[in-house]
Amino acid sequence: MTVYLINVILSSGLFIALYLIMLQKVKIYHFNRWYLILTLVISFIIPLIEIEIPNKFSPNQLNYSTPINETVEQVKSGFEYSIPETKENQISLKTYIVYCIYILVTSLLFIRFVKNIKSLQKLIKSSDLIVKNGYKIILVQDICTPFGFLNSIFLDKEMFENIQIETEILDHELAHVNQGHSYDILFLEFLSTFFWFNPFLPFYKRSIKLNHEFLADDEVLNKYNNIIQYQNLLINKIGLQINNVFTSNFNYSFTKKRLQMMNKQTKFWNAVLAKFSTFPIIFIIIALFGQIGQSQVQIADKQLTGETIHGATDAEIAEYQEILKKYIFKTKKGAKGINNPSEKDRARLEVIFLTMSKEQQAKQEFIMVPPMKPFDKKSPSKMEFDSYKNSAMYGVWLDGKKIKNSVLNNYQSSDISHVFVSKLYGNAQKTIGYKYKYQVDMMTQSHYEAYRKTTLADKKYFLIPASFYSKK
Repeated sequence: MTVYLINVILSSGLFIALYLIMLQKVKIYHFNRWYLILTLVISFIIPLIEIEIPNKFSPNQLNYSTPINETVEQVKSGFEYSIPETKENQISLKTYIVYCIYILVTSLLFIRFVKNIKSLQKLIKSSDLIVKNGYKIILVQDICTPFGFLNSIFLDKEMFENIQIETEILDHELAHVNQGHSYDILFLEFLSTFFWFNPFLPFYKRSIKLNHEFLADDEVLNKYNNIIQYQNLLINKIGLQINNVFTSNFNYSFTKKRLQMMNKQTKFWNAVLAKFSTFPIIFIIIALFGQIGQSQVQIADKQLTGETIHGATDAEIAEYQEILKKYIFKTKKGAKGINNPSEKDRARLEVIFLTMSKEQQAKQEFIMVPPMKPFDKKSPSKMEFDSYKNSAMYGVWLDGKKIKNSVLNNYQSSDISHVFVSKLYGNAQKTIGYKYKYQVDMMTQSHYEAYRKTTLADKKYFLIPASFYSKK
């Protein structure tokens, strides 16, 4: 979860940075509105996106921490394993304090969120109501300036009755109502209640509110086409405050940016370029923070086996098939599997297979492959190693044994000489009975050295299904 939240924060930070640098000063207000809302939503989705990069390997690159027959038997038996005697991983005091702080702050923000909504509801109930052209006019006693929320416009009752509210200001608030800007603000405030720790949310909130003002200003100017008069009107409103988070204020900073955008001109092709330049950057951010994994794509090795000029005889091939029959089994779904043969039968299968021609080898359902090279050394980073402690996300094997994730607290990333992470898809989860998403196989330094020495000393070919390889 920690890694997920970090990726959410970083991706949202890049998205808002892209907006502030490239889009904020371009008059593409409707595009900017949807960019801000959608990228904020996408930032929560990106860390969940799974990106698979094909990882091609040849037979000599293939390797297993256990012989193939043990791997098959593990799958059949549901991966039987022994768990070292360790104490249950308990929530540390530090983690408990963090949880308490989060719950406390979130509760206070949620109470504030509800309180702000109720204050508006109370204001509506205590004020006069006029329905006009599908929207409501709420006449309130002693408010500083008009504001809109959902399908209602809040006006000072005395000023409305004395016709002292400028039509431009009224149309400005009506634009907010017609374009549904309040829904964006409600979404932001609700999101901020639970993800208040994201430092980039205030930038989103400010940018979205400011863009709402640009949109409303643009609609007013399109109607009245008098920039100077409208600008003077806004200047006179500077400093008027509304004590509600769901509405915008006429403060100096906001008004200054609004005045600047009114005088700005954006050429058509510059607007088009600004829009389309965001898409490749979005794809880059997805690639940076999506879940990238390697899918194993088997390729044939040109030096898979030896072969004779004339190939094996019919009698030898028949003998090869007869030996295989002793070790072939069928799974519950009807697929064929192979158990590890005895050393005597393995040696005979190797001799016969190496006498076959390429054509004869290609026809075999189960083939002999050369001894495998050991894995190269590959240690995880500290961040990766710490993430493996999450039992909901990772299942951990250490030195060939399944362990509890909490056992990793006894190690450091530098203790690991090799790590391999594989995706555990839905079917595998059902078959094996585990609920985590990734399987992590790790070797400590001593185990890796022993494994490497044993692997290099092994010169025996071994038996696997031909389906492990793709045909060229």
